[in-house]
Amino acid sequence: MSRGRFAVDVLAGWLLALGTVYAAHTLLPAAFDVDDLGQRLTGCPTRGDGVSAALAAAGLGPDARSPIAGCASAASLVLPRVPWSLLPFLIACAITVPLASAFGAVGAARRGSLVDLALTAFVILLHAVPGVAVALFVQSGVRALGLPGVGAGTLGGRGAGASLVGPTLTLTCGLLPGLTRLARAGWREALGQGWWSTARDEGRATFALALRFGTPIALHAPIQQLAWAAPRWIVGAAVVETVFGWPGVGGLLAKHAAAGDGPVVAFGVTLAAAIALTIGLVSPPPAGRR
Repeated sequence: MSRGRFAVDVLAGWLLALGTVYAAHTLLPAAFDVDDLGQRLTGCPTRGDGVSAALAAAGLGPDARSPIAGCASAASLVLPRVPWSLLPFLIACAITVPLASAFGAVGAARRGSLVDLALTAFVILLHAVPGVAVALFVQSGVRALGLPGVGAGTLGGRGAGASLVGPTLTLTCGLLPGLTRLARAGWREALGQGWWSTARDEGRATFALALRFGTPIALHAPIQQLAWAAPRWIVGAAVVETVFGWPGVGGLLAKHAAAGDGPVVAFGVTLAAAIALTIGLVSPPPAGRR
């Protein structure tokens, strides 16, 4: 996929998501003529009848309020949590991308061998384990090693370093299976091209040569996948935030979505689209476009 097409897809998804947020914020209360779901879940005060709520959300009533209004307030709530959401994800990416590339290169070079089958079984097993179970296993392991500060409230003055271990390992386990399979397919494509066959016939097929010319081809698809996965992990990693008490963006958006707070959710959608677009635009170009 070209970068231009990727940008168009992200922007289209962003507009569709904003439309969904606006519809949920405006049309659903009017259609069902009920109080907000957030009132039943979190005890927030009622908005009144559905028509009044729809008019207010559309900016037409005395209490006019639209998803665009309150963007500054939404930013003040969401942005302070962004670094905490980004930190474990970026560290997990720094660990996962080289590891997935190495696994993929070994699998592609020794396709069909016992090593390749073992790597495939490992990836499938890791992919099959639910994220909650992975998080709980990681938490138990970190505690067994005697690292303090795992759990809610650990960033309030102590245990921040140990708390980072759990979220990072959990995100790494979540990212590794898909990236490994994509990297393996990329390395198969790279090692099947003419430049590698020529180098192998001439006795110049070295590890350094494969890294130099094969890495951009092999890592294009995994990094594009990271661009699509980044909003999900950064903005919505509810498992990590719940199990490890990590102050990320996902829990905040879930709380405000349940309370019917459209501007905050809309700002979170915009943030997710910006993250995906940034990662996609800085990723290595696909083969033939370097």
